[in-house]
Amino acid sequence: MELLGLSIQVWIVQLSLALLVLAAAFVVGQILNRLVMNWLTRLAQRTTWIFDDLLVSTIRGVPISLTMMLGIYVVLAIMPIDPVLRVIGEKSLTIILGFTLTLVLSRVMTLAINAYYNISFSKGRSLPPPALLSNVLRSVIFLFGGIIVLESIGVPVGPALAALGVAGLAVSLALQDTLSNIFAGGQLIIAQQIQPGHYIRVDDNVEGYLEDINWRSSQIRQVLTNNTYIVPNSRILNAITLKLHDRDQAGTCFPVEVGVGYASDLGHVERVVLDEAQQLQTDLDGAESGFLPFVRFYEFGDSSINLRVFIRATTYGNAAAMRHELIKRLHRRFDQEGIEIPFPQRTVYMRQEIPDQRVYRKRDAG
Repeated sequence: MELLGLSIQVWIVQLSLALLVLAAAFVVGQILNRLVMNWLTRLAQRTTWIFDDLLVSTIRGVPISLTMMLGIYVVLAIMPIDPVLRVIGEKSLTIILGFTLTLVLSRVMTLAINAYYNISFSKGRSLPPPALLSNVLRSVIFLFGGIIVLESIGVPVGPALAALGVAGLAVSLALQDTLSNIFAGGQLIIAQQIQPGHYIRVDDNVEGYLEDINWRSSQIRQVLTNNTYIVPNSRILNAITLKLHDRDQAGTCFPVEVGVGYASDLGHVERVVLDEAQQLQTDLDGAESGFLPFVRFYEFGDSSINLRVFIRATTYGNAAAMRHELIKRLHRRFDQEGIEIPFPQRTVYMRQEIPDQRVYRKRDAG
């Protein structure tokens, strides 16, 4: 009995040989993987840089994949199969190999970007780089990897690239808003004026911690509600953006506004306000204990003399709680000290008018 021109005995021998080759490739891959991992682990332990530790975990298992693909290539070469099927198998193997190497390179480069970002911009803190940076890097690596794989299996990419260049104009016109947000995100990352971890305010109505800068938008998380704003990158770039707190700062100083009556002793008011503010800085969680508050009178208002007391929080996220507590304490202390907190008042004068006495004459019907 024959199958594709060969006897069953021959097929059994060939399949047994193929299985033996694949098993040998797997065993060799396991040995190489262990040897390479042990060697790289010893090298990584000699340094304090975290990048080499992440690199070891990234390439774990790659030797097994490479030896298995080599085993499959050997099987395709020794098996008595149709030449067309052999060519298809070899090209498929080339595609898988190219994808594997591209994936490994993408992971390694992403780790390198993470390490460089943390060392250069994060001041030693473990903060991820903006997602836009990693996404663009991965896209470029996979694009070039795909071009190399297609060229290696004999697929011409020149005409396709020319067609893409012609179609790029139409695509850019159709995706103006998307492209503007992508380029705006790139400018935000390059300028480094605001980065993930900063507390910012955009257009006086969007405020919170900048979580991430992505392809099209940035994520800004509110502190109290934990809600997340999805803001287009172009809006942040073109708007007046206030950076309230930098992650590298030890704390953030902010004012609390108070108004007192015109009859108040301003010296006494200042001492009372400073006393309460200093106690707040000492005993409230989230307050910077070493900071000395200060008071500045700044305005003769319509019904009050207005002042600002400046206090300091460890992060801007704690500012709302400190402002809340200080207002309660000042209200209680002002009531004890007899300090007036005025509010706008209006005096209305009521005048009684005598209605006009008008005499209406009835016309006689003519």
